[in-house]
Amino acid sequence: MKKVKFIILLIVLFLIVAFIWSNQQPVSIKFFGKASPEMPFIFVLLGTLILGAILASIIDLGRMTRLQLESRRQKRIIKRLEQELAALRKLPVEEVEKEIREAEEIEKTEEPE
Repeated sequence: MKKVKFIILLIVLFLIVAFIWSNQQPVSIKFFGKASPEMPFIFVLLGTLILGAILASIIDLGRMTRLQLESRRQKRIIKRLEQELAALRKLPVEEVEKEIREAEEIEKTEEPE
């Protein structure tokens, strides 16, 4: 799979270089009626690429923050459950069975009919 990704990357890189090579003339960008000074096409392409990467990072920042918060919440739950498990392991078997029966009875009474 790594070889396939590498070959695809090489093909894309080759296509980009061929595109730039065939478009070497200077260009001018018009934005809201204002024209920029003429510059090589490679600078326009690189500027667009950098701007796109910055915008994608900003958009992705919210998702990453949400995932980090969810990860912290899950870690707290895991820690609490591990502590509960450790406490249950210390109890005699009879008490554990009694607690399990009580929990099952509570669940049965809470079930909607």
